[in-house]
Amino acid sequence: MIETSIASASNLNSKSTKQSQYPEIDTALLEWFRCLKSTAPDESVTGPFLLEKAICIVEKLKVRNMPGYLEPVFLNLNWIDRWKKRHNITSRQISGESQSADHAGADNWISTQLKLIREEFEDKDIFNADETGLF
Repeated sequence: MIETSIASASNLNSKSTKQSQYPEIDTALLEWFRCLKSTAPDESVTGPFLLEKAICIVEKLKVRNMPGYLEPVFLNLNWIDRWKKRHNITSRQISGESQSADHAGADNWISTQLKLIREEFEDKDIFNADETGLF
């Protein structure tokens, strides 16, 4: 059981791992999530977005006439929260300056403007703002 949990990267913090009543949806959503994170690791995925994807999966299962998938009444944000706990998926919020930073502009400034500024000064004339007490 422990080796299976480690191999499946499930939540190791819980005392017992409760399996989903709908393993096809659970597995398909996890496979889609892993594919998304491997192709676009910085893509933001919210609970409502995961819920919408799970409902799409149910619709595809209904087309295949799988028993038990007639109406997705069991799907809600609580189910998504349990799904995230089952698969040890955590959420992080990127906010503030790190989210709005212009990385391309910073790289461009470093490669062009910084070189011009550095030509005007010697290394002994450059100070760290933290050390001057002005920061």
